[in-house]
Amino acid sequence: MKIYNRHRDLTKRRELRRSMTRYEVIFWQAARRRQLGYKCKRQFGIGAYVVDFCFPRQKLIVEIDGDYHLHQKEYDHVRNQYCKLLGYRVLRFRNSDMEYRLENVVK
Repeated sequence: MKIYNRHRDLTKRRELRRSMTRYEVIFWQAARRRQLGYKCKRQFGIGAYVVDFCFPRQKLIVEIDGDYHLHQKEYDHVRNQYCKLLGYRVLRFRNSDMEYRLENVVK
C-alpha cells in the first residue's frame, strides 16, 4: 500500500502549495533547490496527512504553525505520533519564529 503522496490526495496537496501562508513561503524560499544542502519537499503526503515540509532522506518534517494549531493540538499530536512511527523527526516552529528568528530556524 502506498503511503507517500497518495494519488487521491493530489488535489489537496496542490491546493495547499498554492495557498501557502506567508511564513511557509519564507521557509520555502530558504529551503528550496537544496539551498540547505538537502532536498526539501513542500506539502508532502505521508499516509492520510500532508506535512508542510519534508526532507525525505533525513527523515525530517518541518511544520510552520499558525494560531489555528492552538485549537488542533490533539490532531497534531496524533499526526506527529504517526510520522514518528515511520521514523521521522518532527520540528514545529511558530509563525513568530519565522518572522523574528528565521536564521535560527534554518540552522
